[in-house]
Amino acid sequence: MFPLAGIPTIIKPFFGDQFFWADRVEALGVGTGVRKLTASHLSEALVTATTDIKQVEKAKLLGEHIRSVSASILFHCSSNMSFIGEWCGQCY
Repeated sequence: MFPLAGIPTIIKPFFGDQFFWADRVEALGVGTGVRKLTASHLSEALVTATTDIKQVEKAKLLGEHIRSVSASILFHCSSNMSFIGEWCGQCY
């Protein structure tokens, strides 16, 4: 839900595809995957999500993009972006 809002995402993957999405969020630079849930790791992720200007701007751009495309293309595009700003070409 947070990518839609255009704010950085923090994911603590436990099972299934959560690990994939944590990797995607990190690869896109729009959030952090917290692999080991400790106070220091969570604190670091929260500080990054609120102070890292690049992460905040990329999350904002991704949110704008998600809100501008139809849901039918959304999965395809989010699964095929190599980094924020390089859309798959089928979204427009």
